[in-house]
Amino acid sequence: MCLSLHGGLKFIEMISRLVRNGLDVFSWRRHSIEDHLLKTTKSIGIRVEGQDPKAVWKALSEENKHKVFARLIHSKSLVMKVFPQHVNALQSLR
Repeated sequence: MCLSLHGGLKFIEMISRLVRNGLDVFSWRRHSIEDHLLKTTKSIGIRVEGQDPKAVWKALSEENKHKVFARLIHSKSLVMKVFPQHVNALQSLR
């Protein structure tokens, strides 16, 4: 992949924003994409408990996982709230 200096700097900025990916909403033992998916559960009234987001997500019923994805698919504002670093990183590419 060949990037111009301007495009390369934007790409590096995007990567640095994505690396700082965790949310401070829950007291997770580690950060992962599941942090963001589980933050969505709160907005749709699904209670979750635990310290490991991967384990909590894995334990969630398939029905509730589908509810999470459906809500994200249909709500741009929720995506922006739950994935703020990702949205900002992608917007910085403009």
